[in-house]
Amino acid sequence: MENSAPINPEQTSGGDNSSEENPSPEESLFPTSPTLGSLEFKPLEFLESSAIKTMQLKSNNPRQVDDLTDLAEEIADDMLHILERMKKIESRQDSFMEQLGGIQQLLHENKKQNILAMDTLRDDLLGERKAFSARSTFNALLPTLDALRLMYHGLLDTPENQQIRTQVYAVTSSLSNIIQSLGFVEFHVEPGMPFDPAEMESLGLAEGNPNEVVSVVRSGYKVGSLIVRPCGVILAQPPSVHQS
Repeated sequence: MENSAPINPEQTSGGDNSSEENPSPEESLFPTSPTLGSLEFKPLEFLESSAIKTMQLKSNNPRQVDDLTDLAEEIADDMLHILERMKKIESRQDSFMEQLGGIQQLLHENKKQNILAMDTLRDDLLGERKAFSARSTFNALLPTLDALRLMYHGLLDTPENQQIRTQVYAVTSSLSNIIQSLGFVEFHVEPGMPFDPAEMESLGLAEGNPNEVVSVVRSGYKVGSLIVRPCGVILAQPPSVHQS
């Protein structure tokens, strides 16, 4: 018996793998599908590579190669158009982001201005409330202070009245200090001064030089340069009134 040679599995498979190893003309022309979203795609290089492969395949199937060449050019043109549109979209997106940043900055500045305006308004309201409270307290204390001062000056300086005068003086001093602590400054005028309607109020008439203060009835008060209450004075009678 003759020894038989070993059987090669590749020879007995009966299959021809040449079709799997050798790509078709279409696969040779388009080895991979370009990704539309990738900006790395270069249409000119793609056309050059396709032209070289087209020359290699032209001897086998000229008509099919021409069709594939036209298709490759159309794809390259489409890809160029897509890339141009993508660049325009990116440019518009950058412009939109700049506008959005400007709007955000404007909103931030408006918010800061609104906060400052609210703080200023709050301070103004608080100041007005304090001023109203101080003026209310001033109006309530001032008549009592005037009455006590009249009482003090009306009491004779005698040993019997000494204790009362001391107590009245202490109360008037306390009320005067409270009024001054509220911001009201007391001011005075002297007899013989010419009458000033901005700082004085005539409470009566008496004999004397025309348009001069004869006596002072009450002191005046002011806040800064604003006269809150003018001094009450007795004014000299005009010549016509004195003669009649």
